[in-house]
Amino acid sequence: MRVAVIGAGVSGLAAIKCCRDEELDVVCFEKRNDLGGLWNYTEIVEPGQSNVTRYVTAIYCVGLNTLW
Repeated sequence: MRVAVIGAGVSGLAAIKCCRDEELDVVCFEKRNDLGGLWNYTEIVEPGQSNVTRYVTAIYCVGLNTLW
C-alpha cells in the first residue's frame, strides 16, 4: 500500500515512522526545504511562513535569591 503524508512537522515525521514500521510505501510532501514544521526555528520569516518565536525567560526564585 502507498501512503502520502502531508507535512514534515512533528506529526508528519511520527506518521512516516509508523508507516515505515508497518513496511508501507510512504511519501512525504513538504512545502519548505527543511524538516520540523513549526519547530524549525529561523531568524528570517518569509511572508506566509509560520514559525516558533524564540523566548528567553528568566525565573527569579525569591526563596533562594537565584536567577534561573
